[in-house]
Amino acid sequence: MDAKETNLMMLARAQVRARAWEDAFRLSREPLLSSTSVGWQDIHLEYHCQPPSEVPEHLDAEHEIYIPHFQCDQAMQWTIDGCYQQRQMGRGEIAIIPAHVSHSLSWDFNAECTIISLAPGFVSRIAYESLEPVTVELVPIFAQLDPLICEVGAALKSVLETDSVYSRLFADSAATLLAAHLLQHYSISKGSIRTHNGGLPNYKLRRALTYIQEHLDQNLSLSVIAAEVSMSQYHFSRLFKQSMGISVHQYVIQCRVECAKQLLLQHELSITDVAFRVGFANPSHLSHHFKRIVGVIPKTFLNQ
Repeated sequence: MDAKETNLMMLARAQVRARAWEDAFRLSREPLLSSTSVGWQDIHLEYHCQPPSEVPEHLDAEHEIYIPHFQCDQAMQWTIDGCYQQRQMGRGEIAIIPAHVSHSLSWDFNAECTIISLAPGFVSRIAYESLEPVTVELVPIFAQLDPLICEVGAALKSVLETDSVYSRLFADSAATLLAAHLLQHYSISKGSIRTHNGGLPNYKLRRALTYIQEHLDQNLSLSVIAAEVSMSQYHFSRLFKQSMGISVHQYVIQCRVECAKQLLLQHELSITDVAFRVGFANPSHLSHHFKRIVGVIPKTFLNQ
């Protein structure tokens, strides 16, 4: 499948999701933030602030994770698969609605929340790659403390706000982590993670690093890098971190900053041109990571 076909497929998926949201939820306000237009494939994020509302019973085609951002505990009414619940829900707690499970909800306060959606096919693929048994059946969860999911949700929201154009690699990594976490902790048939120690074989590591260096200016995908070395996304990300001591996303950021340093020292390109040349979304994004890694912003680096 070429890039044009991939983009058309993602656009069609985004349009279907938008129609499904409008038809099923009928909320009074559109999301304040959405990943619909940035090319994330197996994960979707929306950030909402909604007035008191009632969502009628419906089914979602994807696994949904709700992360509230309430200032204090608030009472919410949920009906999940015919079971009615009314409970207090607050910061640090999450709700999980598996795909194709009927549910409705209502609240009588201004509700601020992040909603993360995961494609069932992707979660099943991660199960096949990482767990035994491979049968995927997530259970509905309401008002469950889960710091990891809250942390990943906050990180995804931050990346979408600051680096949406080149956020695909981070989103891929987050989706892999979330899928494995759901399978380990919120699945009826829990399995043990298959462990592979020792990192990547040297020839696969070299091939992956070369591919990354040669494609820094592109919106890199974890699945594409993994396919380049004939590995599953899940195992590649785990073994890469064992080999390099950092995640694929962190390594790519380091490479982009190092490449930016070399280009800046040549004094042939502007800071803006350098940012785009090495794969940053804009000069501000370059400056943020440049200062974090080098200690100074690019302009100061040039003047030293």
